[in-house]
Parts: sequence; structure tokens; C-alpha cells
Amino acid sequence: MAEAIVCLAIERISNVLIHEAGFLHGLEDEVSQLQLELKEMQLFLKDADFKQEKDECIRNWVAEIRNVVYEAEDAVDTFLVNSVGKGVGIASFINKLASIFTRYYHLHEMEKQIKSLHIRIWDVTNNLQAYGIKSICEEVGTSSTHLRRSHPHFEGEDVVVKLEITTWELMSKLFKEEAQVSIISIFGLGGIGKTTLAKKIYNSVAVKKHFDSHAWIVISQEFSLKDALYEVLTQVGSPVNMAEKEKDLIFKVYSVLKQKRYLVVIDDIDEIETLHSLKSALPNGSIGSKILFTTRNKEVAMHTDLYVISPIELPFLTDDESWKLFCSKVFAANILEQHSFLPEFEKLGKEMVKHCQGLPLAIVLLGGLLATKKSLEEWEAVQRKLELEISKSHHGVHAILYMSYHDLPFRLKPCFLYLSQFPEKKHIHKTTLIRNWIAEGFVSKPLDGEEDETIEDVAEQYLEELVSRCIVQVHEMKYTKVSIKSCHIHDLIRDMCLSKAREENFLGVIRRHVSDYPGTNQNLQLTTRRVAAHLSADRQIDIAISYIPMLEGVCSLYYFIRNNDYILMTKQQKDFVFKNFRLLRVLNLQKLIVIYLPQEIGNMIHLRYLGLRETELRGLLPWSIGDLKNLYTLDVRDNYWISFPNVFWKLESLRHLLVDRTVARRFRLDTLTELETLKWIKAKNLIRRDAMSKLNNIRNIGIEFEKIEEADLILNSLIFASGRLRSLKMLMLPGGLFPSLEPLSSCQKLIKAKLYGHILEDSNSLHHNLEFLPASLSKLGLFGSKLKQDPMVILEKLPNLRFLALDEDSYQGSKLVCSANGFPQLERLHIRRLKEVEEWIVEENAMKCLETLCIIRVQKLKMLPQGLKSITTLQQLQIFWMPEEFKNRIQVIDGEEGEDFDKIRHIPSISMPY
Repeated sequence: MAEAIVCLAIERISNVLIHEAGFLHGLEDEVSQLQLELKEMQLFLKDADFKQEKDECIRNWVAEIRNVVYEAEDAVDTFLVNSVGKGVGIASFINKLASIFTRYYHLHEMEKQIKSLHIRIWDVTNNLQAYGIKSICEEVGTSSTHLRRSHPHFEGEDVVVKLEITTWELMSKLFKEEAQVSIISIFGLGGIGKTTLAKKIYNSVAVKKHFDSHAWIVISQEFSLKDALYEVLTQVGSPVNMAEKEKDLIFKVYSVLKQKRYLVVIDDIDEIETLHSLKSALPNGSIGSKILFTTRNKEVAMHTDLYVISPIELPFLTDDESWKLFCSKVFAANILEQHSFLPEFEKLGKEMVKHCQGLPLAIVLLGGLLATKKSLEEWEAVQRKLELEISKSHHGVHAILYMSYHDLPFRLKPCFLYLSQFPEKKHIHKTTLIRNWIAEGFVSKPLDGEEDETIEDVAEQYLEELVSRCIVQVHEMKYTKVSIKSCHIHDLIRDMCLSKAREENFLGVIRRHVSDYPGTNQNLQLTTRRVAAHLSADRQIDIAISYIPMLEGVCSLYYFIRNNDYILMTKQQKDFVFKNFRLLRVLNLQKLIVIYLPQEIGNMIHLRYLGLRETELRGLLPWSIGDLKNLYTLDVRDNYWISFPNVFWKLESLRHLLVDRTVARRFRLDTLTELETLKWIKAKNLIRRDAMSKLNNIRNIGIEFEKIEEADLILNSLIFASGRLRSLKMLMLPGGLFPSLEPLSSCQKLIKAKLYGHILEDSNSLHHNLEFLPASLSKLGLFGSKLKQDPMVILEKLPNLRFLALDEDSYQGSKLVCSANGFPQLERLHIRRLKEVEEWIVEENAMKCLETLCIIRVQKLKMLPQGLKSITTLQQLQIFWMPEEFKNRIQVIDGEEGEDFDKIRHIPSISMPY
């Protein structure tokens, strides 16, 4: 990790020398020499990082190096703040007058600090020989900095080794008919596969079909009964207001579930009281209702006060099952099928797998580690390290956890430790995560990268590598099925991640309960670089801030607010943050009630990520926001009462500007040539100063048009001609009309598109407008398109389309036809508010991959198509606000099946809540 810290500092100083040289005023040589000394030290750290685990002296030496590097970064950043930071109002005038006198003072102080750092670096490097640390570039068995371009293990869950007996036992208990709700528990060690097994059964066709309603609740250290009830109501399709009180939610859950056969899964309970509170909120329900929970605590699993059917203890894997799971992570499918790996690999592999003692998590981690090793020598090196770790009492999974971390390429170590700041069980959105990584400086675009490859692409490869190594798990994939949408880490991995982050002074977490950390010093040291505060309404923000000592070098401050909590940030608290943390690169205040930003935000000149989503900002943002020259991401979405000063054009480093359509007023954009994401923007802002011909890096954009002429100009601009677009939203205001969509045919990387507004249908044209949609599309939504011709005829030919929504009068005809072999990849279809549709025909072999069908307010539709009967992949049917006559045809009423029930009999999950 020390190597990564030094590398990041070198890059930081390099950027200063390139972009901020004008402020150094004669110190360029001193700063360059500091950079050179750090580069030399980095070569030794490759060896030191490897050796420090077994030598306390080397650990202390590495810690000293880390502190020197942090001080070097802080010295440079503080100097820049003092040199270019601006006051506001009268302070700005005073600063200009005083600049002549203060310039030399700051230069002199900087010079003294650099000389002091030179001496300290000389002192620590003087001990290298005594510690036996060598200058090296790579050693056999050390991890490579080159990332793999493959995408293994992207299913989102670990391969489940079939435990037929356990699965059969659990299913038989779930299907047992009993008069009152019964409780089933799965217990076992962390990492043994309790959640994986529960998910496999929860998502099975048989379970979905047997129970009327299903809900999955995850229990974390931040458990709240109100949040759990909210989750249950949301998942069973009942409308719920976030502001409702707990007692009202209990009543609503009772009312919704009392007449239904329901299944509620509660994952990772560790206290009996939690189980009692949840059970008391759930009704008996219809005959056969079940509550299934997982726990590591045998006492909770065996608790007798509640009606618990004999608990199931999950067994360890057998030797054969362990080897099968290991091989699925290490070897490619074709090698496994042909059994073409050398017997020497099999012998070494089986010896190492034995150390996992049948624990799936340990086996998966070992497999992820060895998947990166291609030679027998590397496998032998891993075996020696594993035996060494075990000899130090790091048994099984813990030994492999630490080995997996130390084997990471140095650039991935800070990326991994960064995950420790997210709350337990948190599903981490990929886009936000990689933008944070980039803002922190963790990601570097390689010199040999592809021409069109952006730094975001590189960051995504970092995440894919962590997934390939099995230390990060995929939670959800995007519709493309090749890209991650969100991820998470196992509790045991997170514990190790937190421990390492604290040990390296990399990051500290302040939780909402004082008891979590009896003393601040156990979590935050004076040299802690990043602070994550987990807040809730029962532990106010001022208490959390009082736990933060004066950490002058903090470069990241990230707030996480418990679901549905309302926490106000007072003026004093804002003053504390915006005046004291001037070296921040990442500031996330999402869901804190901020209301207004102080002018002092302009002094945070190092900010690269500013997260202000859902902060209830009001009025005009401060003009000083235009001084944030290094800002990379600005997220002010879900703030509906704000306006913006016309200063965004000054933010020439900005790549992601995220605002709501209703507040996106007048912007100047022509200088933002690095911009990749722009949500939302009025078309006239793109036309003004010909910005549309300069924004050639746009990948994700939302545009609001007032008239056809605006749309015609922009569709024929470089934004579309560049071919870089991945995601597109276009809204034509009422009265307007989309012109020819032919420019979309050049957008061969476009994956997602949503079109709101009337689409031109020219009978004199050789092509229908929808024919210009690119074959790359995976997700498409049409809203208010007013099409006269059946859109299915064209859309069913899109070869990669997986999600389609026809919404709000997008089609005005009376008949929809899905032809044979049409929609070859479609998985989700939403049809909503098509007022004139009366008949829908689905021909044989159409939509052969369809999994979810949702029909909402299609009032004239008489019946479901006969062709649904042959779509065996269909898992979920959702019907909302349809006529009673329509619903009666597919319901079973008083034991009598409706005349169309046979069309949907095979669908496991059918819901008609309204």
C-alpha cells in the first residue's frame, strides 16, 4: 500500500509542476527534486511492502515513509490554497492588496518545508541497507500492474455447489402447509454460503409460484424496524410514504399480508430482539406463510420463544465440492471440460484447498488469487505464503483474505480500501464509485491505452479486476449483461478492509452509535486522510463532527445518511466543514439538509468531486463555485428550488455535470471540452456559442428541446457525429416534433435511449424514423411518441434490445403484433397508457427470452395474447389499474379459473395489486 501512496503523491506533484508551475515562483527545482526522491523511494517500497508483514522494523519504516509522503502532499496542496485561494466580498479586495506581502511569506514557508522533507527522506532511506530492502521493479510471484481484459465470474453470485440434501430439506419446510406463520432458520459460519443458498431458493421458480408475496430484508448494524417495514411494503407492491410513522407502517404491513401466503427472508440476524421486533410486525397471513432468516448465531437460530421449525445448520463443503468450486474460479470453462491442466497444478491446488476447510468464501478467494497466476512457480510461491500465514495463526479464510489483499497490484489497493467507507450491506453504484476513485487520483490512464479509451473505462477495468479476484461481488449487472451496475463486499472482507484502512491511516469511519468506537483514537488518527460519517436522526451531525479531530490533511469527507432520516446541517456545522477542510478532493453531502452553500466553498480549490444530491438547496448557488478549477464531477440532482450562476464555463476540468431538467436554465458550455456527462440541458445552451460543435467527448446527455429546429441542429452536430454517445435522453416540449432521427444511426455505441415527445412519421420517406435506431441499443423507452404505425414491426428487429418501455401515448393504433422470432434478446417489456390499443398478438417464438411483463392502464386491451403461453422464460407478470373484466379473465375466483388463466398458468409470480 505504501507503494501506491508514493505513486499517487508523485503523480500529484507532477500535475502541479505541469499545471500550477506559475504559482511556484522559483521553487520548481526544489519540487522537482522532491518528486525525484519519491520516485527513487518507490522502487524500494516494492520490496518493503512485501516484507513488512513479517518484520516490525520494516513496518515502522514504511509507516514513516507514508507520513513523509502525506506531509509532502499537504505542503504542496496547502501552498496552492494559500496562493490561489480567494476571499469573498471585502475579503477579496483585501487579499489582492495583501498578495504582494503574503506571496514571499508562503514561498519562504514552502521552501522550509521542502528542505525539512529532504532531510527526513534522507534519514529514512539511510536505513534501507540495514533492513535488507532492495531496489526492485518486480519479483517472481509479485502482482502485476497490468490488468486483465477478460470478464470472468460476472454472474453476480458465486457458483453454487449443489447441496441437494440441504436444498431439498429447506424447500420441503417452505412448502409445508401450516395454519400459522412459521419460521425457518439457516445458520453457520460467516462465508459458508447462507445468503447464497437463501437467494438461490428465494429466486427459484417453484418458490415464486408457491407464495403470493415475497420480500427480502437485509439486516445491518444500522438496523431500523421502520426501514425494514418500508422495504417489505415496497417489495410487495404496496404504495408507501417515507414520512409515515412506524406504527402506521406496521398496520399497513399487517393489512397487506394478512390474507396472503407470503415469504419474508431476513438476511443476517445476529440478535434475538431484532427477530422479535420483525416477527411482531408480520401477520400470520394465509395458510403456509413463512419467515426464513439467516444467522451466524446458533442461539438465535435455535430460539424457542417463537415457532421455529427445526433450524438448518449449513454444512461445510466436501473435498469434492470444494475442488469443484475452486476449479470454477481458476480455470476457463474449456480447460475444465477437457481437464487439460497439468497434474502438478491439481496436486498443489488440492493441498491449498484443504486449508480452506470446506468454507466456500475461503475457496472462492483462493481461486480468485490463483486465477492470476499462470506458472507452476507462482502457484508454489502462493502455497509457501499460505503456509506462512497459517503458521502465524491466520487460519483459513483470514490467511487467504490477507494474501488476496497483498497480492493486489499497487494501483488496486487504494481502490479496494476505499470500499471500507460504505455502510455494511450497502449496494455500491459503480458509476459513483469510479468517479470517486478518479477524483481521489487512484486511476491512471495507461500510455498504451486505446485511442477512444477514457479514464472511466480504466476505472471500470479496475473494478472488473477486483471482481475477477473475488474480493468484490457483483450485485447487479446492466442490461448489456457485460457491464457492472452495482457491487458489494462480503462482511468478512469488509472487516479486513476496515482494519487495513485504519492501519494505513487511509480512512476512518464514524458510525452513528457512540458505542461503536469507545474512543476516537481507535478509529481516527491525526494523519487519517479520509473520513466517512454514518449518520442517522438519533445521532446528530454535530455529535459526529465532534468526533473528528482537527485533521489538516483530510482529502475526503463523505456523509452517509440512514434511509428516510432527516438531518439538518446548521450554519455552524457548514462553517466548520467549509472553513477547515480546504484540502478536500471529495466532498459528499448527499441527503444532508444543507439548504444553502457558503461562499467559502470557492476556497476548496482541490475539490474534484462535489456531491450535493438531495440536499434541499435553495436559491442561487454561490458564484465562488466557479473557482473550483479542478472540479471533475458536480452532482446537484434532486434539488428543485435552486438556480445557478453562469460560471460553469470556468470549470474547464469538468467531466460530469448532473442537474435536473426543471432547473437547467442558462449555461455557457463552449469551454467544457472535457465534458462526458450532461444531465439535463436546454437545447439553446448547446446552440449558444456553438457549444454543440465543441463537446465532442459527450457520452451521456439529456436534452430538452422547444422546437423541431433546435433538435435538427443538435442531432446533426458533433455530439452525435462523434459516435461516442452511450446514453441519450431527449425531451421535446408539447407542440414540438422530433425531426429525422437519421443521425442516431451513426451512434454505434449507444446502449440506452429515452425519447419523450412526438416522433415524425413521414409517409414520403423510404425509412420509418425508428429504423435509424442503432443495433447497439439495449434499453429503449418511448414516451408520447404518437406513432400511427405499430412500432413493434421495427423495434423487434433490434438484435440487442433487452428492455423496452412503450409509455404515455407512444402508440395511437389499436393493434400490436410481435412477430415470430422478433425481439430475440428482450427480457423486460413495459406497456403503459396506450389508450387506443385493443388487441395484442404474440406469434410463435416471439420474445423467447422475456422474463418480466408489466401492463399499466391499457384500458381498451381486451385480453392477454395467446402467445404468452409459449414463452417459458416468463417469470413475472405485473398488472396495474386494468379494467375488472380484463383481470377477471386471468384470475382464479372462488376456485374457478378465468377463461384466460391458462395463458399465464406457467408464470411463477403474478401481481395485480390495483
